[in-house]
Formats: sequence, C-alpha cells, structure tokens
Amino acid sequence: MLILLDSQSTVDMFMNKKLLKNIHDTKKTLSLHCNAGVTTVDKIRDLPGYGTVWFYEDGIANILSLNNVKKSIM
Repeated sequence: MLILLDSQSTVDMFMNKKLLKNIHDTKKTLSLHCNAGVTTVDKIRDLPGYGTVWFYEDGIANILSLNNVKKSIM
C-alpha cells in the first residue's frame, strides 16, 4: 500500500480505508477536480500519527499534500 507525497496537491486524500481509523461524515464537502472530472467528497478519516484526511473510496491513490505534511511537522 503506497502513500504518494504530492507537491501539487492541496488536500490529503485517501482511498484505502485499511490505513485509516474513524470514518466520519462531515458537513463540509470537497469538490475534487481530477482528470476524470469533478466529484463531491463528504467523508473524512483519521490517519494514525498524522491527522485527518479526506476519504474517497473510488479514488486511485492515497495522497498526502507536501504542503500539509510540512505544516504538520513544524
């Protein structure tokens, strides 16, 4: 199971629930724009040792935003 560190991503987005804990629905939604079009994401989960990430089960990758990672360690 890979986690990609993406310098172009502005959000942390995971598709593999085996890496995550505590699924929550959220009142906030995320409009996810990608090469396949636009979709709405309304679920978040906790990535142990890191924090909260968006959860989209139909995604194709587990992605951490490089900017968010830098913020979390400073």
